[in-house]
Amino acid sequence: MIITIDGPVASGKSSIADEVAKKLGCSCLHTGLLYRALGYLFSQTQTIPDITKLAYTYTHGKAIITYNGNDITPHLADASVGAATSQLSAQKEVRDLLYTHFFQPYAQHNNFVAEGRDCGTVLFPSATVKIFLTASVEKRAERIMGDKNRHVTTRERAIQDIQNRDHNDTTRALAPLKPAHDAIIIDSSEMTYEETVNQCITKIKQYTKENHL
Repeated sequence: MIITIDGPVASGKSSIADEVAKKLGCSCLHTGLLYRALGYLFSQTQTIPDITKLAYTYTHGKAIITYNGNDITPHLADASVGAATSQLSAQKEVRDLLYTHFFQPYAQHNNFVAEGRDCGTVLFPSATVKIFLTASVEKRAERIMGDKNRHVTTRERAIQDIQNRDHNDTTRALAPLKPAHDAIIIDSSEMTYEETVNQCITKIKQYTKENHL
């Protein structure tokens, strides 16, 4: 079974997906980390890396990405990786390479929760359950300000960054951010972390029960 969790920046996709996977007893695929891995490697060499040397493992609730056997995960949170990631993820040939050599084979051999901006619409359109997790701009701004890796110091700056990112993500020509036609939309603006996780689990169980899965 594949469950996807899509949503805009700072909607809580990553942490929610980890906890949902834990409760369901399966792994979690953080697709954005793989794009960041490509961005990091590109920033080091200015060439598109060999995707066949990229490996993803998920152990004890933690994603680990290696390249040619070397763990590069600690580098992926660096703010400097973002520009190269955006550049590569906008290229169709790069996305196709990652899909063909990683995402497609991964889906054939694993039960997992996948999180990312286009998991339910592009990467895994046949997923069993698709969740689109969102929240108000104000709530997402609070989350960004609480993330030490983002280095955002004012609420106004956080809101502006989110609005810019939302515009770019929803209007880009390649794999724009949007809910899948059959997605379950969950707005976590007025929910705690635990309530959001429980809502996701409830919706997943309800869907699988109703469809005898």
